[in-house]
Amino acid sequence: LLARADETYASIPPKVKIQIEEVAKSIPEVGPRRLLRTGAGSDMYDARGFRQGIDDPRSINARLSARHGFDIITERQAENRQPVFFWRKGFGSTTVKYEPNNPDRLTKKEYLDVVMLASAMAIAATEDKVGILDHGALYSGSGAAASVANRFFDVNIITGPSPVVRRRLPVGSTVILGSDFYAGDEDREQLARDIEMLKTMGVNGQVLMVIDPEELEFPFEGHVRFEGTESELPYTTGKSEALR
Repeated sequence: LLARADETYASIPPKVKIQIEEVAKSIPEVGPRRLLRTGAGSDMYDARGFRQGIDDPRSINARLSARHGFDIITERQAENRQPVFFWRKGFGSTTVKYEPNNPDRLTKKEYLDVVMLASAMAIAATEDKVGILDHGALYSGSGAAASVANRFFDVNIITGPSPVVRRRLPVGSTVILGSDFYAGDEDREQLARDIEMLKTMGVNGQVLMVIDPEELEFPFEGHVRFEGTESELPYTTGKSEALR
C-alpha cells in the first residue's frame, strides 16, 4: 500500500484530490513548536558573553568571538515536538466497493489509508512522532508509516466506531480523523461528543471526509434496489433519479 501511494494518487478522482490537497497544506505546519526560551532546538535564540565557571566552554561560538574580540556563546531556542495521531473508520460503509470487478477502484477505506500513510511519511520525515489515536505507541523515522499501517488493521478494534480518547493527549498534539462520517443518529451524536472532548483537550485537528464518486454524482435511474452499508434495511425505488 505504501509503495502504491504515488501511482494511486494519479488515478484518484479530482473531487477527492481536493480533499487530499487540503490535508497536504496542513503538513508544513506540523513540526517543532518554538518556545520563547532557551533550550534544546535547531534555531539560534540569543547570543551573549561567556560566563567563566557558569557556561560550558563548548558552547563558545568561534566565529562571533573572533569578530568581537571576546568569548561569545550562542543559545538555541527551545522546541516542543508535536505528536500527530491518526484515526480512520475502517468498516461498514468505508469498505464498500462500488465497482467490484474493477481492480483499480479503491474503497473509501483504502483511499483514506493512502492519504493518511502519505501524511505520516511526510510528518515523520520532520522527526515528529506519529501514532494511532488512543494507542500508546508513537513512531518516528523512516519506519514510522509502516508501523502506523500495521496498526491501521486494528484501529477500530482499539477505538471502536468513533474516535474515543480515554487518556490525556500531549498539549499541542494534532489529531487527524478520516471517515465518510456515515452513521445513524446515535453514532452521529457520539461522534459530536468525541470531537468536543478532543477540543477541550487543547489539541489541533483536521477532519478528512472521503466520499465515493457514485455517492457524489448519484448516477442511478429508474427502478433500483439499494442495499444498506451500515446494517440498514434494503430500499427499493421506481424512480431513483428523483432521489438525486
